[in-house]
Amino acid sequence: MPPLFSAATLVELSIVVQARFGAEGQADLDLFLRTAQVEIVSFTPEQAQLAHTAFARYGKGRHRAGLHLGACSSCALARFLDEPLLFNGDDFVHTDLRSAANRSTTD
Repeated sequence: MPPLFSAATLVELSIVVQARFGAEGQADLDLFLRTAQVEIVSFTPEQAQLAHTAFARYGKGRHRAGLHLGACSSCALARFLDEPLLFNGDDFVHTDLRSAANRSTTD
């Protein structure tokens, strides 16, 4: 299975990259996504509900995880597909999501 990325998360990431690194940063992001063969997954109404639930439970200002829109969208996609989430940092370790980093190489 190719790496999957929520379309909603991509929007937020692109905004952040453009703001910090300009057009060159966006070009680098686009190149990375193509090279890594990342599949962008449409953000569905079901995922919107899951993202809202994630924010209500783990959102910034209400929980130690402090998830923002992009993180809630990633959470929603992982839950929608019943797949673990590959992440870095300390945000998702404070949630009940399964980590893809803990998967065996035989999965």
